[in-house]
Amino acid sequence: MYNLSSKISDPKILAVAALIIGLIVGYYVDNALVSNPRIKDLTQTVNQQEQTINTIESQLNTLQDEHETLQAEYEDLSENSVPINQYNQLQQEYEEQEIEITYLQNSVDNLETTIQDLTQENNELETELNDLRNRYYTAYNPLYVSFTLNNLNLNLTVNTDIYPQNTAVSGRVTITHTNGAPFNGEFKLVLTKIYLGAGTPSEYYEINGIRSYVWDNPFVLGAGSYKISLSEVKDSQGTVVLDSNQLKPYAIYLFQG
Repeated sequence: MYNLSSKISDPKILAVAALIIGLIVGYYVDNALVSNPRIKDLTQTVNQQEQTINTIESQLNTLQDEHETLQAEYEDLSENSVPINQYNQLQQEYEEQEIEITYLQNSVDNLETTIQDLTQENNELETELNDLRNRYYTAYNPLYVSFTLNNLNLNLTVNTDIYPQNTAVSGRVTITHTNGAPFNGEFKLVLTKIYLGAGTPSEYYEINGIRSYVWDNPFVLGAGSYKISLSEVKDSQGTVVLDSNQLKPYAIYLFQG
């Protein structure tokens, strides 16, 4: 019997991929806003084609069962003496079912070709979106911020701005006096969830000019868009020299999820 299931790839994978792309498309340049609806349309079309194939496959299986029964009757009648009109009727039904089976098989083949074409187009659009995302983050969301406050030069960096899970945020902080001498003291970071305005502070990190940091599991407010910034800077005597109000405008944007 004709087996269709081994030939059809699972288009549901496309829906998952399209959903993931949909979550970050808001960060892309204007061209991405054109590609993303197209991916959704293609995914919907592929799902509809899959439902059509399932329906045709069910019809094909039923028809092939009937065809096998009819073929057995036809062969039995061919080997025995029967009225010519009964023989001719069964022969006609047999040929008609063969034609219908061929038609259904051709329909399935055409739908499989359509799905392959749509899958290729979807993959090309996803590649285009990934390229646009990379160019967007390179151009509009650098992984560092540098500024000068109260005779201090400050630089905050992160190693990446996309976190699929609640994993550690890591990077480096550099603080020097404007005369080039390293700053000796400590600093604290804050991770603020955009639209909520709620922030999560880190521990204090000692620094003598430059310090690498690793902040474990900082995304306690769940998936979404965040910004990370210095929250407080103290000198070696424990005196606050820069507070959160001064530091919060200088942030790097992150995405978790």
